[in-house]
Amino acid sequence: MGGGNVVYSLTKTFMPFAEVSYFPGIGRSQQVVGIAGSSQVFSLPLVDFNAGFHLRIPIPKSRIIPYGVICAGGIHTPERTFNVTYPNPVIPTQTVSQSVLL
Repeated sequence: MGGGNVVYSLTKTFMPFAEVSYFPGIGRSQQVVGIAGSSQVFSLPLVDFNAGFHLRIPIPKSRIIPYGVICAGGIHTPERTFNVTYPNPVIPTQTVSQSVLL
């Protein structure tokens, strides 16, 4: 996991910012609904990004500065591979493995 942000105070009350974070996929495994004895293994990485600004309300002679935030952002999932294993419908004692790139 990693990320960073950029922020710069233009005035005492207005501070724009931009942020981005990367969350590597955590391996997961689950049953495939409707196919007995099957499972899929996958990892789902995410990229989170947003930008906006802080509206600060300075209080004279105080170390505390209350603020509000207005921002917009999104989450993106880069391509990933799903590995699916299921019983062979013709020879039930064998299993079939397949990789699917999404």
